[in-house]
Amino acid sequence: LRNALRVLREGVTDLDIVVAVILHDTVEDCARDIVEDYRGFAAAQWTPGQLREAALGWTEGTFGTEVRRLVEAVSNPLTDTATLSREAKNTLYAAHVAAAIHNDAAVFLVKLTDFVDNAAGLHHNVAGIGAGVNDGMVSRLAAKYLPVAEIFEAELAANYGAIMALVSADGMEAIIEHILSAKATLPALVKLAA
Repeated sequence: LRNALRVLREGVTDLDIVVAVILHDTVEDCARDIVEDYRGFAAAQWTPGQLREAALGWTEGTFGTEVRRLVEAVSNPLTDTATLSREAKNTLYAAHVAAAIHNDAAVFLVKLTDFVDNAAGLHHNVAGIGAGVNDGMVSRLAAKYLPVAEIFEAELAANYGAIMALVSADGMEAIIEHILSAKATLPALVKLAA
């Protein structure tokens, strides 16, 4: 809901974008729950791909084709990353983000809102009581998100007009500020665990 408020404050009036912002992680994180609780299937033996497709089907049936498209676009691909290094996983994530948002203003807004929520607030995890406790986690996430900030910046420059058509002037200023803030704060956070 925090993300929905963010895009509404940025002037987004497209209901499909707002709904997709709310649902952006559901297929990735809750596919089994959607299949069992909302579709009524016993899915204990289902593969991750079957679960995801059924959850996307529910999303489409409940919220429409465009919401499904947006949620599917921002969901991380199903890949076996168990044997990959953290750097390789980060590279795959950045490639997914770049491909998903390329020349698609609606997907850009949904994914950027998720990015802002996850990355731009990381610095709050290193302050206050217990400072230092989360430094390793913050550093790892900052390393994951730093290259993505540059991807968002490049896509904003390349697709400015289409993105601007979906937000207000103040919203565009906020988007630019979020990206610049992430680019400014993430490098120091990457160095925390060093």
